[in-house]
Amino acid sequence: MLVSGSYDEAVYLWDVRSGRVMRSLPAHSDPVGGVDFVRDGTLIVSCGGDGLIRVWDTPTGQCLRTLVHEDTPPVTSVRFSPNGKFILAWTLDSCVRLWDYVEGRCLKTYQGHKNTRYSLSGGFGTYSAGTKAFVASGSEDGGVVIWDVTSKEVLQRLEGGGGGGEGVVLGVDAIDGKEGGGGRLVSGGVDGVVRVWVAGAVREDAEGEGEGEGATERERDRGNRVVNGTAGGNGGEGRVNWGGEAEIKMEDVMEE
Repeated sequence: MLVSGSYDEAVYLWDVRSGRVMRSLPAHSDPVGGVDFVRDGTLIVSCGGDGLIRVWDTPTGQCLRTLVHEDTPPVTSVRFSPNGKFILAWTLDSCVRLWDYVEGRCLKTYQGHKNTRYSLSGGFGTYSAGTKAFVASGSEDGGVVIWDVTSKEVLQRLEGGGGGGEGVVLGVDAIDGKEGGGGRLVSGGVDGVVRVWVAGAVREDAEGEGEGEGATERERDRGNRVVNGTAGGNGGEGRVNWGGEAEIKMEDVMEE
């Protein structure tokens, strides 16, 4: 099964094998900005330019919950947390919000990136040997911004992800480092380039130039900042404060 959002304000469920529409949902009063399935496929989340986030029951097509922030900024992208308990939403007021959709509450607001024009997206990942979680997002200033889920503190900014100049990083996804490997971030931007940021691959000198055997020639030439340290490190040389504890912890968003 495939889910898609449409400019005609509807959400469509598709049978992948036949290529036919199984169901259409009259979801929003403005074009649909983004959709996502929960991991087991039982729920769908959609968002639109009307400022609404809606959670749908996949088998019946029933709207189970409507979420709306008091400022009703256009919502351009949504994503379920890995355990399906929360929703991340990107809005055109340069905010990423973490929602508890069962209670209908906005729990966290992440700021520090630029997002007033494009439909940006991102995702979740873990660090500190898998004991803490982060949120990563693209930005219209050509970088990637990473926040601690709990403290909302900016852990790191990866510059050059959109190619510099007027580059925009449209999307980011995280791959956790498992079985001794370093974690990775993947970003894509309007410059048409997909970049893979490898944990521990590059050390930064005083000017922020990327060096080291793990860096590609392109990264060294551009001075791209690749994610520093190991998946359990603190960014190297103490330059990142990993934040503290709050009511949302790693296991709240990552574990079943």
